[in-house]
Amino acid sequence: MSCSAAAAATRAGVGELISLDLLRVFTAPELACLLGGEADISVQDWREHTTYGGGYCRASDQVKWLWRLIDRLGPDERTLLLKFTTVRAHHVVRRRVHHVLHHTR
Repeated sequence: MSCSAAAAATRAGVGELISLDLLRVFTAPELACLLGGEADISVQDWREHTTYGGGYCRASDQVKWLWRLIDRLGPDERTLLLKFTTVRAHHVVRRRVHHVLHHTR
């Protein structure tokens, strides 16, 4: 599929959900933020909503080191790190489910 065909298909799909006239009030960055979430991730919020496993906790030296590193990252780097960790976790869960479904009969 060409880029123009993909763009047309995306536009048609979005148009089925919401009037394209309503979307025209947004700039491209505003629309990207609405569709993809806020670009500048709050490290404090991220820290408060993180769950730990594998014997680690908020007070672990390794966890403290990680948060100091994350504090120094720029907004784009934090976004990429969060995407990496959440997508990776999603794939691990999918692999485990697949293994259970196909190898435990």
